[in-house]
Amino acid sequence: MNTSRSRAYIHLFLKVKFGILDPNEREKYVTDGTQDGGIDGYFFDRDGKKAYFLQSKFRATETNFESKKISIDEIAMMDIGRITSGEDQDERGVEYNGKIKGLIKTLKETADIARYKYQVVLVGNVGDVNGKHLSHGLLPKSARS
Repeated sequence: MNTSRSRAYIHLFLKVKFGILDPNEREKYVTDGTQDGGIDGYFFDRDGKKAYFLQSKFRATETNFESKKISIDEIAMMDIGRITSGEDQDERGVEYNGKIKGLIKTLKETADIARYKYQVVLVGNVGDVNGKHLSHGLLPKSARS
């Protein structure tokens, strides 16, 4: 049940933020699961030249939902630098899941990807986190701003 709710949380974000009404279309952008490189979803705004990478934390209890924050350690687990560089394995040599491999393929096929700005979106309760936390080691050097 919690896995379904977590997935629905990502779907809700994609629907509201990007206007993707069709659930089958939204599912294409959900990567949450084992070996997802810490990326639970993504979306490319081709007109605005932005690549969004989602990290979602659905908290299963009422208390955790309201008060438990996403930690820097959870954010640091995102392998955006490796994935956007085209690597299909994590630093331990374990392959990413099929959806992440699909994301890597999409990145390679996206015209002018070097001109895109990368944005990390945290879907959940966030405490004291700022852009400096995200830019050191999380994003590839070419995407840091």
